[in-house]
Amino acid sequence: MLAMLWPASEVRADRIDGTWCLKKPAKRITIDGNNIITPHGSPTKGDNTHHGFTYTVPKNEPGAGSFVVMEQLSDDEILVRMGANRESAAKAKPRSWGPCPPNIS
Repeated sequence: MLAMLWPASEVRADRIDGTWCLKKPAKRITIDGNNIITPHGSPTKGDNTHHGFTYTVPKNEPGAGSFVVMEQLSDDEILVRMGANRESAAKAKPRSWGPCPPNIS
């Protein structure tokens, strides 16, 4: 009943977990709890805060050691920022990612 009184424009997405895509250049990430498959395919751990996710780029990838900050705005958009550390990542220009389309076999 309370949900019906909540303005639709202020409803936040349920959680950041799932598969997200960037169109250009084409990239994909998958988040499940504190686990992530990075855009370069490496499984690693991060910090899932329900509507956000942070992790350090693994050693075997371009940008190794960089810090990545993600913020979920809705079911259809997350903002991804990257920097040398948490502070610079938080100030970096964001890239908008969306849900990946269903796989077609």
